[in-house]
Amino acid sequence: MNAEIEQLKAMIAAGMPDGPQTLDERRAGMEEMARAFPAPAGVAYQETEIAGVSVLEAQPEAGVSDGPLILYFHGGGYVSGSVRTHRNFAGELALRTGLKLVSVDYRLAPEHPYPAALDDARVLYDALAGDTPLVLAGDSAGGGLALSLALAVKAADGPQPQRLALLCPWVDLSCTNVSFAEVAEHDPIIDQERLAGDGRHYLGGADARDPGPSPLFGDLAGLPPLLIQAAEHDSLVGEARELAEKAEGAGVAVTYREYPEMVHVFQLFHAMLTPGRAALDEAAEFLKNG
Repeated sequence: MNAEIEQLKAMIAAGMPDGPQTLDERRAGMEEMARAFPAPAGVAYQETEIAGVSVLEAQPEAGVSDGPLILYFHGGGYVSGSVRTHRNFAGELALRTGLKLVSVDYRLAPEHPYPAALDDARVLYDALAGDTPLVLAGDSAGGGLALSLALAVKAADGPQPQRLALLCPWVDLSCTNVSFAEVAEHDPIIDQERLAGDGRHYLGGADARDPGPSPLFGDLAGLPPLLIQAAEHDSLVGEARELAEKAEGAGVAVTYREYPEMVHVFQLFHAMLTPGRAALDEAAEFLKNG
């Protein structure tokens, strides 16, 4: 067993609450955990608004290379997470690509159910798409949101992003994939019941198999190249495999990478995990050069 992942699992277990948490407590806990992974130096950060949507801009202080603008969507089950919880990750991607990154502080459920997050993503995308080439990236729910955005843009015959990097994406809010049961004993992060509850918060009565919130069920034909990073011991690994297979069947150029023994969003723990750093490098190279 990988010693690094065992150390990570021990850290996660030590930080788990003894009983149920309120949503406010979960949100505060995620913000607190993020403070253990400070944002890297050498990056200029600015919290601002674009087209009325709150964002965090991150770009290398040494200068921005020629290339696309990265739109990044954070994870958190659509009910938690922010540009602050993912500031470290935004900075690392900006450094590794040499590109400017815009991390999106989309509205959260249950206060703002579907399609609020997708509406925010679309407003921001439309505001930026005419000025520069765009690439999309996201982890977990953010990966699903990035894919939902690409499908919405395609349906409207808008200018497509050049590439999408989806990191352990959540793309099926029905939470019925067999991998939930198969991986449960190895996954210290995702609880199927809680994730299904998050999905209900976000759906707000919408169908869990509507391709708007669950892009796995959308028409993937015509999408730009996809990088899908998955983890062997992630309850969402079945969705990632299914997405890769479906996208390839639709003629999409897909790079699928499944990292042995890794857990959900292992990329965010790159400071502790050698495979996390390798995955970050792979995502950065894909976003920069395809």
